[in-house]
Amino acid sequence: MKTIKSEVPKDIPAILITGDTAPDRISLVKELDVKVMYKPIDPEELYAHLHSFQESRPV
Repeated sequence: MKTIKSEVPKDIPAILITGDTAPDRISLVKELDVKVMYKPIDPEELYAHLHSFQESRPV
């Protein structure tokens, strides 16, 4: 994700879905400024995040 964010000229919203809760991984993800969801995920919560990305996208 760090590579993608450095290569793409604009801010692209992202959600990282993971089961990894190791403290070093969590701090790494915080540096990336992406939404993190830990498995198992709630489908309604995922939908809400995706919907918020769509609403905040400029036309």
